[in-house]
Amino acid sequence: MEFLIGRLSSRSAARHLQEIVDNNLGSFWLEDMSPEAQREVVNHLRAGLVTSGERHLPETDQKPGVVAHLRELVAATYRLP
Repeated sequence: MEFLIGRLSSRSAARHLQEIVDNNLGSFWLEDMSPEAQREVVNHLRAGLVTSGERHLPETDQKPGVVAHLRELVAATYRLP
């Protein structure tokens, strides 16, 4: 979510995600956002989530698994209705 917060043009959507981060909720429902914000979130995930993870995640034994999960998340965006 932190990946998205600074990238979203919708300040209300960014505030919504920041609230989730601040309260350590760990996830959000895409459907809770406006259609425009949903499209923007999906576009940002597709365009840069995996690359950002590869560049910015610490070099640990868990990094490959985390990056694989990021790839799965991005792949799931292509299965959205």
